[in-house]
Amino acid sequence: MKRLCLLSLTCAAAVLAQQGNQPDRLEWFRDQGFGLFIHWSVDSQIGSVISHSLVGASDDYVRRFFTELPKTFNPRKFHPEDWAALAKLAGVQYVVFTAKHHSGFAMWDTGTTAFGINHTPFHEDIFGATVKAFRDQGIAPGVYFSPDDFHWLYENGVAIMRGREAGG
Repeated sequence: MKRLCLLSLTCAAAVLAQQGNQPDRLEWFRDQGFGLFIHWSVDSQIGSVISHSLVGASDDYVRRFFTELPKTFNPRKFHPEDWAALAKLAGVQYVVFTAKHHSGFAMWDTGTTAFGINHTPFHEDIFGATVKAFRDQGIAPGVYFSPDDFHWLYENGVAIMRGREAGG
């Protein structure tokens, strides 16, 4: 966990440094210390590594991922207030929540895609509820939003690839 937090701190600090227009925010972030990264999505149901299982996967797996998983995503024990209270007790200063990972699944209510929380049995804005719960505990929220969108690739008949395979 410590390694993951350091990685996210390093990446976030690099992004802020590139912007060059908010040195006070960069210093604030460097002073934060212990943070929590919540990396969760529709694929938690099958125990895969979030989104990455789609790269090089069989057509059957990819189809099932995009068409079947949303139909059964219903986190009945979703209590972000409990997560935030426990995080506060543990000394967490900030949280980063995955609003959309590479799969393209949106954890908030959006009209921009059918591959999102509003098209599941749960129907609730997980992202908004999580941010509110952590803010209510005085924990600064942050957002992880991947520019990759494997669902868009799938819908448009483009092979799902990352890194060098995709030309990046």
